[in-house]
Amino acid sequence: MQTKEALLEGLDIPQPDPVESTKIIAAILKKREKERKAQADAERRRADVSREAAELAQEDPASDAVAQMAELQRQLGLDMGAALEEYQETQQVLFPVALPQEPAAACQPDYMEGVDAALGALSVDASFLPDQALASEGQATLLREGVRCGFVQHEALRRGRAHGHTVEALTQLLAYSADMEVAGAAFVALLTLLGDPGLQRLTLDATYGLPPAASPVYTSLPNPCTVNSLPSIRSLYEALVTNGYSPPATSGPNHGKQQHKQAAAGAAGSSSGGGSDQGTAPMRVQAVKLILQTVVAVCRYCQQNSALAASVMDREALIDFLLAVALLGLDPCERLLLDDLDDAMLALLGAFEEGDWQRRLPHMAAELGRLAQSHTAHLKVLKRLPAASSPRALALQQLSGALLLERVIPTKGGAGAASAASAIKRSRDGAVDPTAVIATQPWFSNPKGLVAGATSGGHGAVPKGGYHISQLELLLKVCHLLLWPHMQRYGEGATDTIISLDFLHRWCGQRGFLQALNKSIKAVAVEDHSVKYLAQYMDEDYKTMMEAHNEAMRD
Repeated sequence: MQTKEALLEGLDIPQPDPVESTKIIAAILKKREKERKAQADAERRRADVSREAAELAQEDPASDAVAQMAELQRQLGLDMGAALEEYQETQQVLFPVALPQEPAAACQPDYMEGVDAALGALSVDASFLPDQALASEGQATLLREGVRCGFVQHEALRRGRAHGHTVEALTQLLAYSADMEVAGAAFVALLTLLGDPGLQRLTLDATYGLPPAASPVYTSLPNPCTVNSLPSIRSLYEALVTNGYSPPATSGPNHGKQQHKQAAAGAAGSSSGGGSDQGTAPMRVQAVKLILQTVVAVCRYCQQNSALAASVMDREALIDFLLAVALLGLDPCERLLLDDLDDAMLALLGAFEEGDWQRRLPHMAAELGRLAQSHTAHLKVLKRLPAASSPRALALQQLSGALLLERVIPTKGGAGAASAASAIKRSRDGAVDPTAVIATQPWFSNPKGLVAGATSGGHGAVPKGGYHISQLELLLKVCHLLLWPHMQRYGEGATDTIISLDFLHRWCGQRGFLQALNKSIKAVAVEDHSVKYLAQYMDEDYKTMMEAHNEAMRD
């Protein structure tokens, strides 16, 4: 038998060029160093986002603001005439939660076949794998590593299809994994399989915790594969709740908050034994961002693949998720979620079928007011709706705003009396005429009486059933919210708006409501002057739009 050396002597094997080998090694080392730096930078930014979210949760600006206002009220001798919570815009609905257990998503047969094929291409016998790798825990590890290195989506794209269990496993990992690197890679894999056009934009934003651009999870394959299953809106809503979202309680004002405080306390106790640095449960902001963008991708995919929509778009889940997105706009973490909330709101509004939308619009409009803890918070929710870019958002804003308008000023029948409810009438397309709602309110024809019935700042407590002068400021803001979208079109010369010249003469100008309200305020308190100046500025704005309309009509 010939030795190994004798066999090699008979082969003409070219020797590598030392210079070229050095260049190749240097290029490989340079690429690895670049990937290492990009990964370290992404980790640092993810840590910054998590730390900022934790600081927001610990500060609890909502309660701090109330305490500061109460102290200022005591020092100045003011009497706001109502609980300070009535003027509170911030409302915490996202709470710290314990890190969930790592999802036990196991490898499926087709994935293991892909692993065997990949090992075979490398001339490696798969039998070398230890028995632990074939157990459920080992398979879950294999899957996570396959997600981390991009093998899962590359294998699915090679096959031209992604099975439902693959989509489910990726959804579980992006929503529930405690390892945000794995979660980010799973999110990239899922959106790659869906061929979602929004992925490229998100990769440029480090706050999502996605792998760096040089990562192998990104693929240049041009076409997505066939997907026969999607994560349902209901499962994504449940993931949102698991990651800390708590809808305003139905069984008490602090029910949700207490529930998540207990979860946070449990996480603190478990982390103390695991060497955690913080000792408290984290805010899962990055996971929430990924879930919101997953909803956007699912809604976008269903618009082009209606066959899957029936099994994915649970109508009740759509409503729950839409309300959750609206309420997250009140949370102290709002500024970390702004773009995601806007994207999700537009996607969810477009996911309803037209007939279903018209039937469910009144319920959603009423729920926004019920779930917001104050009229001020309700107004903030309405102002955040993308009414300028979505007719459905405008319809929701108008109807819910009309309901709010009826509740701001108490009447003899109580706040939000039913006497004015008949003024809210919807046309066939679901639109509300805010001029009709405003014109039928009892205070509209008696601005002097409206001011006289308000308790001025610093002049005693508001009697039961009464209202404070600050509520007039809120009233004007709600009116402006309802009227201004139509007034803008009126100023452009449109003739099909609901704004009429008769209403404008009653609303602004020398004999209009705004000027009469302005002249009726005689007190010198800060709160009174705030209402006075707001009415004056609004009057000027509406008169300017009337002049613009006249100019457009002359042209």
